[in-house]
This record gives sequence, C-alpha cells and structure tokens, in this order.
Amino acid sequence: MLPNAVFDLAGSKGKYSNDAWQKSKTPIDKASKTGLGPFLDEIQKAYASVKDDLKRLDAGMVGKLGGENEIRAAKKAAQDMLNSSGVKKLIKAIDDAAKKADAVSKGKMSSSAKKAATAIAAGLGSIADALRGETFADFDVKLAHQTKLHADHRGDFLASAKLLQATLKKLAAAPVIDTCRGTEFSGAFRNFQNKVGNLPELKDLFDDRFDGLIIEKENLDKKTPDEVRKILMKLLTDATAYLQKVLKRAKEKGY
Repeated sequence: MLPNAVFDLAGSKGKYSNDAWQKSKTPIDKASKTGLGPFLDEIQKAYASVKDDLKRLDAGMVGKLGGENEIRAAKKAAQDMLNSSGVKKLIKAIDDAAKKADAVSKGKMSSSAKKAATAIAAGLGSIADALRGETFADFDVKLAHQTKLHADHRGDFLASAKLLQATLKKLAAAPVIDTCRGTEFSGAFRNFQNKVGNLPELKDLFDDRFDGLIIEKENLDKKTPDEVRKILMKLLTDATAYLQKVLKRAKEKGY
C-alpha cells in the first residue's frame, strides 16, 4: 500500500507546504525570490483533488478485505485510481517541485534554507517514485492467503459432507433412539453446518434446523418406538435433501 510519506503532502502548513518552506528562510533569503513556493502550492492544489482517494489506500486498507473477488476488485480500483488524471497531475507537480527544490539547494542561500530545500527535493522525489512504482503487492499477498484458506475450507467441507453421509447411512439402517445418542451423531451435523458457513459461495444455504440434537428437540426419550422411527425417518429425508442441495451447489462451484 501507499507509504505514510505520501500523506505528508497534506496541509497548507505541512512538511511540504510553502508555509514551511518560508519559515526555513532567513530575512536575507526572503529578499531573493527562489520561486520554489509556487511549486509547493501546486502540489497542495493537486493533492487536494485526490486526497480522499489516496486515503482509502492507507496501510490498514488491505486487512479489511475479505473474499477473493473483493480483493481483486479492490486492487483493480486502486490501480485505476493511481492511473487517473488527478494522480498523474499530482505526480507531475511533485516532480516539478522536487526539481526546483534541488536547483534551489545549489544556489546562494543560507545553510538552513539549503538544508530545507535539499530535504524537500529528496522527500518529494521519494514520494513521486512511490506513487509511480506502487504495485499493490499487499493485495497479492492477501489474495494468496485467502485462496489457500478457501481451499482449506473446501477440503474441510468435503470431509464433513462424507462424515454426514455416513451418519445418515447409519440412521437409515437403524432409525432408533440409540443411533442418535452421543456427540458423534450431533457432531456430524454441526461440523457440516460450520463448514457450510465458512464458504462464501455456500453460506446462504446454512440451515440451523439440522444440528443433530434430535433427542432433545423432539423429546425422543418420552416417545414410543413407532413415534421415534417416524420422527427419525423425517429427519433422514429432510437432512438427505438438504445435503444433496448443498453438494449440488458445491459441484456447480467447481468442488
């Protein structure tokens, strides 16, 4: 992202302002006009027209991004912004002022003014180079991380789907209350739901009806065997349909 030095351009009394430059000069310096001040004023004008766009590219911006598509879109928007006429005008103003400051630093002035002009030339040169050379590598690093994380989530999802399929198979073979006891049964449902929720392309299918806590929800311990069987067969039918719907979406997304 853009280095903090870029934001030092801000302010009519800031580091690279005409006001700061005038304060570095002695009365004798002020008697001989250097012409640097108007160049610094041009930077302020150019910066004011793009400052809000530049502020969106501060160091913390990438960390706020989430999905891969969001990162790609944000990088393109950032690249387009740096290629805009407004930023190009700013870079030209910076280059012109840096060149002028360098020439002033080599003229007949006080040591304090020369020191200030030298610092302005070097600082502005670095800022212009940063704006021209920004590659937005931070976006690429974030994208690589999110891509790997997404792949890991996909793998976890497929494993959880297999586990839920096996659990439903057991339920189909024995639709009795003992099949539902223990954390393994409810865990298969909950794990699958968690993995669905981790994936942007699937999370809208999340359905908290299927958490596997059928014994507590339906008070199965107080039901007759026939009632238990009927309830569990409905769970089997509904959960199987839900699983198939999610797997269908996953296949459409290239899993």
